[in-house]
Formats: sequence, structure tokens, C-alpha cells
Amino acid sequence: MRNPSVSLAGPALHTGASVRVYAVTIAIAIAADAVRDHIVSVLGEAEAAINAKSSLAVTRSVQILGDQSNVLDWLQGYFLATREQPLVLISDMLKPPDDPTDGFLTRECQKRFSDCAMGTVAILPSQERVIDIDRTIRPDVSHDDLVHAMLMLLGRIEYLMAPAKHPPVDARSIVVRPLRNGNEAEFQSYFQMRHYVYSQMGYLREAIESSQARLEMNEADVHSLHLGAFCRRGCRDLLVGSARVVTNNGADPALIDLFEKIAEHDPVSRQSLKQPYPLGLPIFHTYRQMTPIIREIFSKRQKCGELSRVIVDQEFRGQGIAGRLIAAALERAVSRGLTRIFLECLRIHESLYEMHGFKRIPGFEATVIDVKRTMIAMELQPEIIAKISQGLA
Repeated sequence: MRNPSVSLAGPALHTGASVRVYAVTIAIAIAADAVRDHIVSVLGEAEAAINAKSSLAVTRSVQILGDQSNVLDWLQGYFLATREQPLVLISDMLKPPDDPTDGFLTRECQKRFSDCAMGTVAILPSQERVIDIDRTIRPDVSHDDLVHAMLMLLGRIEYLMAPAKHPPVDARSIVVRPLRNGNEAEFQSYFQMRHYVYSQMGYLREAIESSQARLEMNEADVHSLHLGAFCRRGCRDLLVGSARVVTNNGADPALIDLFEKIAEHDPVSRQSLKQPYPLGLPIFHTYRQMTPIIREIFSKRQKCGELSRVIVDQEFRGQGIAGRLIAAALERAVSRGLTRIFLECLRIHESLYEMHGFKRIPGFEATVIDVKRTMIAMELQPEIIAKISQGLA
């Protein structure tokens, strides 16, 4: 399977004849002299390997001196001067954001630059994932580990930038439809595509990211409507995009059996399938302010859903496939009787979802339960659901 790219989690850089290569600035803000010298040395040695394997070009490094405030001021000036040029910040000042003092830089980067093509690499004793930090490396990071971290991060940054123009794909060759419930191969590709994208985005726990099966699946999937975009290649359909709508309906027994079979030899995925969301939708576990909404849904016995996992393969970006996936997912959800549809996304994607009828729920911004990222909540507007319903009548 080719490496897919996120369509709604930020556009990726296309490959091929119309490639647009972005120059990436590396900002190094390391207080410890010995650590800074080591990182600068390893980065210099690794630059050729990084550039050889990425569509983005690491072209210059800048060392920022001073404390967290100085680093923040420098970043502010950088993005005011050139908002579209991507940047990677490597720093030992990036700490967990819940620390009242040491977490200042991380919190402010999230607050000020979450709509910019920026990636963060924290230098920490442990490589465990940290909320709102893209990657972590050790102070004595090896050449190979730094190359891996940078390639994953540059892949994520690609998703946050506007795509280059790409030769058009014949729209008739692309079919958007539900995945076939009994088709193990389709779902295998679907979960592997999600794993690749979410690994690049830094959303997965280490155990899931490094699992040999390379599957991104969880208990919400047995309650979901699953769709794919397929390109006809010869006598076979190639999966080039995906989307799901998690519902608060009961689990589908057929999906349970199928997914258990797919995860049969992957203990990590099997465990994920056994961890339910007690409140029904993943989004209900993120925001404390959702309590009144949840009560209303339960009291009125409303059928509701959550749109997520909208992905388009890199080769097929910029062809309107994401929009077709969203439209098909919403139409299918409404046809199944869902009257409220939510999503949670990065702030940088708010305007994109607004184009499809979603509106931000004011004041809802928190760390998403599964991905350790600060995101906003949005809901599809009632008039859009009514319009879809009329079209189905």
C-alpha cells in the first residue's frame, strides 16, 4: 500500500511532475550546552538522509538563545514574517503543558501557532508521548532515532500545508461507497491506512504505532458506519480514501466478528477493541461542558454520530475526494436516522469543516481522550441535516 495522506487533517504535498518543495526551517532552542552541541552535530549528519526521504527540504537551522519568553518572541516574529514557511522547533524547554511554569512554552505554542505549519520536538529523558508535542527524543538521541523522528514530523507538517496542483483524476474512476461488511481485505487496508496517517500525525500510543500489524482500530469501530473511496485499477478496486461515522447505536455483531478476525494476531488491536466508550461517542469523553448535551441526547433518545477518520491517499489529493467522502458519510448517517452529528478537530481545520455545514461549539477546546491533542468540538447544523433529509426523500 502506498503511503496515504490526510485530507482533512491538513493537506499533504503531492509527489510527481507538479511537486512543490517546501523549505523547512529548524529552530534549535536548547538551554543545556552539551545537549545542544550533540543535537546540532547529529542533525548535521542526518540532514542528507532526512532530505533524501522527505518531500520537504530541510534548508537551514537557526539557534535561538534565551529563555521560554525569548523563544516565543522569536517564533512570533518568524510566523509574522513568513506564515506559510514550515518550521520545526527542537527544544529542551518543551515540557508537559500541565506544568504551571515549565509548560509555558508548550501551552503558548499550542495557543498561538496551532494554525501554522509548525512541528515540535521535545528533548526529554523519556520518549513517552506528551500532550500537544509532536515528537520526543532523548538528550543523547542516536542518528537513526533522530532521522525517524524528523521524517515522521515532516510527514505531519506536509498534512498541514496546502497541496500542490496535481494532474486530474477521472472522476468516473473514483467510487465512494460503504465498505463491504464481510470483506476482510477492504477493512484490513482501511485500518492500515488509518494507522499510517495517525502515526504521522503523532496521535497513536507507542504500543499501537510500533505494532507489527499496523492497524488503527478501536471499540468505536463496531458502532460505526464505514466508507471508502475506491479507484478502479484493472480488475480490482484500490482503496484511496476513508471516513467513518461513529454512532450511539448498539454494536454490529457482524463487525465484531470481522474485526476480531482481522486483529486475531495483534494483541494491541484486540485490546483496543475491548475498551468501550461508556458514553457512546468518543467526543463525549473529551469535554466536560458536554454534560447538558449528553443529558438531552439520552433523555430524548436521540440518535447521534461523530464524523472522523477522513483520509485521502497522497496520489489522489486535490481531486475533491475528501468532500465526496464527507457528503457520502453525512448522507448515510442521516439516512440511518441520526439527528445530531459532531466532530472534533484541530483549530487549523475549522474553516474546512465549516464549508460542509459544521459549526464550532463555543468554549469547547480540550485534550482529546485518545490522541493527546488539544482540539475543538463542532456540530453539524440542523438546517444541513434537514437539507440532506429532503434530498433523501
